[in-house]
Amino acid sequence: AAIRGRCIEKFGRHIVAAQWDHLVFQAPGCWFKLDLRDMFDPATIRETLAAVSAADSVRDLALIPFAKPME
Repeated sequence: AAIRGRCIEKFGRHIVAAQWDHLVFQAPGCWFKLDLRDMFDPATIRETLAAVSAADSVRDLALIPFAKPME
């Protein structure tokens, strides 16, 4: 929930769908899904929160390992 909340807080205008297990983002020329289903490991959660906080643009989130491109 913390990752989803931080993404919505920081990049909400780019979110086109938000579910408990994923977020779908739209950026210019780029659609991707952030899959949150396996977010149980505390270290992974901390690393992902840090990556979201450090992201300068929504496109930076597409580089997170569990981000999946969409067509």
